[in-house]
Amino acid sequence: MARYGHKIRATTINRKYVLNNRAVRAMGNDERAICDLLDAFAHAICLKDSVGAIAPLADDAVTFDLAPPLQQGPEVTHDPDRLEEWFATWKGPIVSEP
Repeated sequence: MARYGHKIRATTINRKYVLNNRAVRAMGNDERAICDLLDAFAHAICLKDSVGAIAPLADDAVTFDLAPPLQQGPEVTHDPDRLEEWFATWKGPIVSEP
């Protein structure tokens, strides 16, 4: 009986390892997708591409600004004209450094 119980525990451990290994691989894929999305967003901002900067945002995304009203709803957040106005205030490219 103890031997049978040991095999069950070993199988359980192996299943946990396999599941954890799959989860780590999936997390790696998710992490790459997130990094790619952030890179594309940063590149769009650098190029002052308002449509490209808005593209990755969720439909219900909101933004916050320093000028009242502080919270901007989805209709304002997804308005490329508003972002173009902000881009026009920059003389050169918009650069972000780590």
